[in-house]
Amino acid sequence: MKRLLVLILICMLAAALFAAVPTALADEAANDVKIGVDQVRNGDVLTVTVNLEKNDGVVGLVLRVEYDLSVLTLTKRTLGPALEELDPMDNFESLDTFEAPYIMSYFTGALENNTSTGRLFTLTFDVAAGNPNAAVQVFVCDLTYLNADTKATTNAKYMTNGTNKDADYSTGGVEITKSETAPDKLTPDEGSKALVIGLSVGGAAVVVIGTAIAFVLYKKKRK
Repeated sequence: MKRLLVLILICMLAAALFAAVPTALADEAANDVKIGVDQVRNGDVLTVTVNLEKNDGVVGLVLRVEYDLSVLTLTKRTLGPALEELDPMDNFESLDTFEAPYIMSYFTGALENNTSTGRLFTLTFDVAAGNPNAAVQVFVCDLTYLNADTKATTNAKYMTNGTNKDADYSTGGVEITKSETAPDKLTPDEGSKALVIGLSVGGAAVVVIGTAIAFVLYKKKRK
């Protein structure tokens, strides 16, 4: 009986220690973003607004907008407040009627991740007659962030086999569909807290149950 009580106490201690030690699983998740694209048609003008809806923190982001040159002509670009501290640069000034796609990049030597959200940019296109379904495609082709060791890290999801950095990200990446690139997820800090709380509660429950069993066995022994 004494051995059984000792075994129960060992299990209780192990459960308590497991619950008290935070794991790094949640912290290992790569930083990500959620991007929304609004395309509004008004007569022969198409307005495309790209919004940063959720941002785990980045120091670099590259987006590509593809469109049919025979249908759409890019005439105007306006920048929004999101990621403005990351020195946005694009190829708008160099584009002409015979060039595409449009590339927007945000990169700087930031010492911390930028977590801003809001409008990234708005593009205005003239639409050729007879094209009621004219639209663009938006891709994320690079996302860089600083990890826990402040080391620049690339989210591998966006570095597909077709991504071509040497050609200014003119290919590859992940297309934004259904107004997002990734489902909602806890940020690393929130994930760690949630995980630790959950394990702590589970460990406490094990301790309570184990104590009750030990007490019952002890009472039976005395009888």
